[in-house]
Amino acid sequence: MPYFSFIINKNIDFQSNKDLNKFELNTKYYSKDTKLWKKLTKFKKKNFSFHLNSEIRKYYKKNYNSILFCLPPNIGLGDAIEYSLAIKSIEQNIKNIKIGLAHIGRFEYVFKNLFKFKEIYDNISETELNSFDSIFHFTLEIEDLALQKYDRKNIEKLITNFFKVPIYRKQNFFKRKFNEKKIISIFPLSNSPIRSLPLSIIDGIINKFINEYKIEIFLDSASPMSNLIFNNLSYLKNITFIDPINVKELILKVKKINFGIFPDSGPLHVAKFFDRRGVLIVSSVDEKILLDQFDSIKSIKSNYKSEYCNGPCGLINAFEINNISGCYDSLKIQKEKILETKNLQSLQRGQLKNNYTNMYIKSFNCYNEFKNIKINNLIKKTLKE
Repeated sequence: MPYFSFIINKNIDFQSNKDLNKFELNTKYYSKDTKLWKKLTKFKKKNFSFHLNSEIRKYYKKNYNSILFCLPPNIGLGDAIEYSLAIKSIEQNIKNIKIGLAHIGRFEYVFKNLFKFKEIYDNISETELNSFDSIFHFTLEIEDLALQKYDRKNIEKLITNFFKVPIYRKQNFFKRKFNEKKIISIFPLSNSPIRSLPLSIIDGIINKFINEYKIEIFLDSASPMSNLIFNNLSYLKNITFIDPINVKELILKVKKINFGIFPDSGPLHVAKFFDRRGVLIVSSVDEKILLDQFDSIKSIKSNYKSEYCNGPCGLINAFEINNISGCYDSLKIQKEKILETKNLQSLQRGQLKNNYTNMYIKSFNCYNEFKNIKINNLIKKTLKE
């Protein structure tokens, strides 16, 4: 996880690096942007005249009138919602403090438009950073947050417990308005093959409800798993496929759905925020974590167990060890052994991403244990509520 500072001088060729135009010359910035770190590292090797330094995260000062929350790098949409809910709790319960968010990545719309935070930054200048009394790095201060990929915890609750504030639940963030249109929206994708809905489950839902309901499926043409789903579904006629072009469009479309089918994914967290109805099909992460004090979405899980895991095991993404990709169960390795690994980031490298589609095709036992009839019966029941 890079945390670094940099100062750009006039020597960099801005014409061929237009993404750097947003930075002022001779100004120090702090960042957690992995892609930016790699680009600036290449410049350094070419002896361009600028400064690039790794930074050590410091623990926050407990006496403060203003606090800057530094988000972890490369979080997903669901995590952006969870962190926002927690920070909103702090803002509502600790009065007269200035709150800022740094390293927001591609989720400006979430922090600015959904949660109305005013002080938000991606790469933050030294002047902006120094305007806050205290700097809070989540994964430095709260140890469990550093292990999220392998032992998923309730992000919101960990943070609110740390600051000793109650969970913030504005009475109906957005007043629920359900229309009478008979449309089922399926969101099969997550960022991981472990949590993406298998083809057999998607086909089973379509086969059961296609004659009575309009069905729309949200995909992502930039995802190999998404393209695999599109090319291998048994049912293509009379189905609407939706491919949002960015985070904002996805959020606005989720806001308008009447009933959704979700794995653990970003759209699930958006849907619960907007009080949309639906069903969560649980694989590796428990619904008690994902739907804490949100009741518009019902859940179903298989409770798969093996000698290597008890489902839901808390694993967020597959990992690679000894050049083999999988989960605790498929790799026949105990969670405790993985959590003892000194460099957990190394488990997310190698050929892992190239193996996503193969792992998705094979699916994982926590999904394979599901019976379509049980899933469809819950959907049918929930649709009538």
